[in-house]
Amino acid sequence: MTPQKVKRHRPFILETERMYLYEIDAMDADDLFELNNDPTVMHYTGDQSFTSIENARLFCQSYSPYKSTGIGRWSMRLKTTNQFIGWCGLKLHSNSEVDLGFRLLHRHWGQGLAIEAATACIEYGFKTLKQSYLIARIDPLNIRLIHLIGRLHFKFWKVIEIDEKEIRYYRLDNPNL
Repeated sequence: MTPQKVKRHRPFILETERMYLYEIDAMDADDLFELNNDPTVMHYTGDQSFTSIENARLFCQSYSPYKSTGIGRWSMRLKTTNQFIGWCGLKLHSNSEVDLGFRLLHRHWGQGLAIEAATACIEYGFKTLKQSYLIARIDPLNIRLIHLIGRLHFKFWKVIEIDEKEIRYYRLDNPNL
């Protein structure tokens, strides 16, 4: 008899039709390493790739916005297989703006998963957190993401220069306020 791999269960933050969103933890390190080392995924992010799985593990263990702000980026896993497909979530910036962000493994692009997860995060931001608006920060060359954020009804708001790079800000106002 061969031992079976035991799935560790953890409480999810959000549920959509096809996935659960969980707080990122050390269980996600291998998957985040893969995600952040795909040049296609990382092309417009401005973020550095992890140099090792151990670096990814240390990131996961020290990722603290859940405790300090109550929100953060959440690991996305398919309900049917528990397979990691990326992350999506909200980030509180020092100016009190809340940013919607997501990143998916390239093989999961074009399946509507980003829209599905982002919609759940938007609803959480507006209904649970009572945010008056959410932002999305995008490299102006990332046409695919600009189109996707438009499908979520974000509107161009302003341009900000960060580290000598132009970033476009998109905004979605809370229709319930």
